[in-house]
Amino acid sequence: MYSAAIADDEINIREGLRDLVDWAGLGFSLAGVFDDGNGLLSLLEKSPPDLIVTDIRMNRCSGLDVSRYIQQNQLPTRVILISGYKEADLAMSAIKYGVKNYILKPIDLDELTDCIQKVRDELDAQRAALLQKAELRHARSEMSGVLSLFFNELMQGTLHNQSLIRRMFNL
Repeated sequence: MYSAAIADDEINIREGLRDLVDWAGLGFSLAGVFDDGNGLLSLLEKSPPDLIVTDIRMNRCSGLDVSRYIQQNQLPTRVILISGYKEADLAMSAIKYGVKNYILKPIDLDELTDCIQKVRDELDAQRAALLQKAELRHARSEMSGVLSLFFNELMQGTLHNQSLIRRMFNL
C-alpha cells in the first residue's frame, strides 16, 4: 500500500477529499490531512508520502511551494494539484516543478480517481522495475560466484565433466 497526504485551506474540500475518495481501494493510506502546505513540508521532511493532493493556492504555503520543495529535494513524491483558478501561469509553474496532474475545482471525483489510479500505476511500474533490477543484480552475483568456482576448478585440472564444461562456456 502506498501513502498519500491531502492539503487544502477549504475545510469542505479537505474533508471531501478525505471522505469521498476510496483511498484504500485505490491502494493508498492517508498519512495526513492538512489545512496548508506547511503541514505537508513537515511530513515531507520526516517521511515523504508517495502522493500529495493539494490546492495550488493556500494562505501560508501553497501547493506550488510544496511542489518546488519536492523538486529541489529530488523527492519521489507525486503531486496532484487542484485549483479554482484557470490561470495559465499557475499551470506553467506546476509543469516547471514536475507536476503532471492539475485538476480544476469543482473537483470531478471520477477525474480525481483516474488521476490517482494513474499515479498508482506509475508507482507499481517503478516498484516492479526496482524489484526486477534487484533480482537481476542477485542473479548476476550468484552467477559470478559459480563461474569463478568453475574456472578455478578448470585451471586446477580437477574438472573432467565435458558436458558441464561445454555448458559453462556457453553460459
